Amino acid sequence: STNFYNYFNGHYYEYVSAYKNWTQARDYAASKTFYGRQGYLVVITSAEENAYISQMIGYNTWMGGTDNYKLINAAVGYTKYANQTASEGKYHWVTGPEKGVNFSNGNGSPSIPAGRYCRWQSGEPNNYNTGFYDNDVKAYGEHYMHIYADRKTWNDFPNDR
Repeated sequence: STNFYNYFNGHYYEYVSAYKNWTQARDYAASKTFYGRQGYLVVITSAEENAYISQMIGYNTWMGGTDNYKLINAAVGYTKYANQTASEGKYHWVTGPEKGVNFSNGNGSPSIPAGRYCRWQSGEPNNYNTGFYDNDVKAYGEHYMHIYADRKTWNDFPNDR
């Protein structure tokens, strides 16, 4: 495999070209280590990092953010949200050193907390085609983040893609 070093932030990256859903990709990344550091789905915290990562990916790529209330609660270590309705549109990093950090609030035209970085595609996140998701947050609705390879912008997506 090829690892890339970003001298702007001291992070290493590995692009894995595999067709996995978000959960599988998260678990795969967590199973990896490099120089004693545990792997995780990418967390992007600056425009420079977004540009850097966008240069190395060839396909839409999962990111370590979600508005899934169960994953957020696990990341922060307490019950921050009682159900999916309460956490809907409130995106948090749930992987890596930024685990538990809220960086975006609201669907369609989200507000970004001070000091946080986001690069949502226009109109995203939108929880498109929510249908009838339940509190178990299965594959209903879009609750998992990816970055578009061709646009360098972010989108919410269902876990089953």
